[in-house]
Amino acid sequence: MKHNYQMNLQDCYVEEDLFPKIFTGYEERDYGILFYNTENKDSFDSNHAVIYRDRIHDLPRVLADITGFYQEKGSRPIIYQSMLDDNWFDEIKDELAAAGYKSWVEDQEYMLPSGSNRIAPNPEITVTKVSEWNDGIENVFAEAEEPWEIMVAKKTLAYPKGWMFAASINNKTVGLLYGHRSERACRVDYLLVSKQHRKTGAGRALFYHYVEWCRQNGIEVLEAIRKEGIKTPVLMLTAKSELDDKVKGLDYGADDYMTKPFQTKELLARLRAVTRRKGEIENHILDFGDLQLNTNLGEISCTATGKSMKLGAKEFQLLEFMLKHKNQIVTKEQIVEKLWGLESDSEYNNAEVYVSFTRKKIKFIGSKVTIKAVRGLGYTLEENK
Repeated sequence: MKHNYQMNLQDCYVEEDLFPKIFTGYEERDYGILFYNTENKDSFDSNHAVIYRDRIHDLPRVLADITGFYQEKGSRPIIYQSMLDDNWFDEIKDELAAAGYKSWVEDQEYMLPSGSNRIAPNPEITVTKVSEWNDGIENVFAEAEEPWEIMVAKKTLAYPKGWMFAASINNKTVGLLYGHRSERACRVDYLLVSKQHRKTGAGRALFYHYVEWCRQNGIEVLEAIRKEGIKTPVLMLTAKSELDDKVKGLDYGADDYMTKPFQTKELLARLRAVTRRKGEIENHILDFGDLQLNTNLGEISCTATGKSMKLGAKEFQLLEFMLKHKNQIVTKEQIVEKLWGLESDSEYNNAEVYVSFTRKKIKFIGSKVTIKAVRGLGYTLEENK
């Protein structure tokens, strides 16, 4: 196992679609997810549908179903396209208009840690991690004129993997940053600063401490899996190059430690060395039909077209698992257990999302292999002749 503090954009996209599950009610459909909270109808995060392009075969039926669902709840129907389906709503704007929907596009920007933390916080601002709700926190929502976010923030803080930081000036809480951890990401859900304290550096200070906490959290994860007796080889790949950081990572259970920047050849050599020390021997090429997976490189290739492509971590785990069980049906339960573990709170919808990702990449390289859904059972690999 390679441990890397850096998330990837695809993980962010999945998290953007699914994160409301931690604080609001929802119902799953074959075409997506319907989020709702009849006690907090002003919150868009709590009341909207997410739909997936590749699951929809009858768009008018889907739109009618969504409209009826939210009208029954007494809420205004709002639909988001999945972050995986960039520009799709622009293509179907006429169909949306015919169903009574106005559509618009918002630019999405993401920040992913890729090196040392260079955010310079205002030294006059104190940032603390919040453990329980208080009046000072609630007052920030009033001063920011966003009272509908109070319920969302409370539920996020109560969520076992939720977190919150508070920024204070002269012992007065002026800003909040909150979010959650998942198998995919350590994600910011919301930044809020009271109107009279904006442009003071509160947001910058909150993000500085958040980044440092996320990096530290990686060490805590490593310590936890070692305490559970998991002996999977771990190579830590990080921008933290100080001697104390290296010693800490190795003492907490890492088998090797590399700092950025690095050479790919050296990384692969170190991974092979770690694997040998653990006494594991593996075949580095798995195949089915014209599809090959190089388990050293995390890369798929098509023998017919010569094209190749890198896989994300979860895509790699999924395809490796299916190639090791080719000519068998793999259930959604098995996929969730393989990708997220027995104790995970991940749901079947997560498995469907990564199956969709992997299908698209296999198709992109021109392979005749696809991941076929077997209704009511799971998935299997199939080669189209």
